[in-house]
Amino acid sequence: MNNHKFFTKRSIQLCRLILLAFTLYSGCLFTLYLWRGEFSEALSHLATTMLLLVFWSLEPLAKLLQKSSTSEQHH
Repeated sequence: MNNHKFFTKRSIQLCRLILLAFTLYSGCLFTLYLWRGEFSEALSHLATTMLLLVFWSLEPLAKLLQKSSTSEQHH
C-alpha cells in the first residue's frame, strides 16, 4: 500500500515536471513570435502558456485546500 502511494506521488511529480517543461516551451515560443511581430501566433501561445500554468498550479492548490478544510474540521 505504501509503495503504491510512493509511485502515485512520483507519477504526479513527473506529470507536473512535463507540464512545466511544456509551459516553458510555450512561453519561449510566445516570446519568439512576439519578437518577430507575429502577434496572433504569440497570443495563441500565451493562451496555451496560461492554461498550462493553471493546470500546473492545480495540484498544490488542491493540497492546500485539503489541508485548510481538514484543519477547520479539527477546531
